Amino acid sequence: MRVNSPGGSALASAIINNKIKEVNKVKPVYVSIGGISASFSYYISADAKKIYADKGSLTGSIGVVSLIPNIKELIGKIDINGIATLQKRNATLRKQRKAVSQVTRMP
Repeated sequence: MRVNSPGGSALASAIINNKIKEVNKVKPVYVSIGGISASFSYYISADAKKIYADKGSLTGSIGVVSLIPNIKELIGKIDINGIATLQKRNATLRKQRKAVSQVTRMP
């Protein structure tokens, strides 16, 4: 399978990735990366039996899944205190002391 894309839809990528897993049970899927394979196009390639890339290929991922756990209760139980120094409006987005619903989202 030839992949040459900067990315795309998470849903479409998940569907393609699942099909690659199914086909791999019957015969091996090999991926050839063209000039670029980033984000979700990288994700669909991840379950191939083997991935080939040209020397000049740009390959990488910006992260397909990201979890933001809320450990506020845990921090309170083990008595950890912290002070946040903010530089930007959403500087605490990845801080684990807030529930996601309390985070200010970018417009």
